[in-house]
Amino acid sequence: PWLYFYEEFLASYDPQLRKQVGAYYTPVELVRAQVSMVRDLLINKLGKPAAFADQGVVTLDPAVGTGTYPLGILQSVLESVPNHAAGSVPALLRRAADNIYGIEYLIGPYSVAHLRLSRFLAEHGVKVESQAPFKILLADTLASHEVDDNAMLPE
Repeated sequence: PWLYFYEEFLASYDPQLRKQVGAYYTPVELVRAQVSMVRDLLINKLGKPAAFADQGVVTLDPAVGTGTYPLGILQSVLESVPNHAAGSVPALLRRAADNIYGIEYLIGPYSVAHLRLSRFLAEHGVKVESQAPFKILLADTLASHEVDDNAMLPE
């Protein structure tokens, strides 16, 4: 239900806001395919055998929504661990989670993303120690973040 809530809610509650902020759901199948392709590139073209769990791999999701792409990445890490190395799962998931950055514009999806990611990690043995353990910012990805230094000077 988390996956569809905000898109369907906004479609009924405020279709103009939904269009304005781009609150559209990406099907899980598409996310899995894209994550799989990137994982393959990381391993076979960029020499990162641990893919998303590699210390040097950082991911940025500029429109996190309810966390479908970060969850897809964590699921990919989980699925790539061989059965004989199951004890390494929490450390690999924590490393991957620490290297995922995201931006979300709406407070509802932002909160749901934190909830879903926390729950996924906890279910796989990763201790989640704070209320907002992920590097997901509540901000507008498309807004200008440039500062005019002259505007800050006193007259």
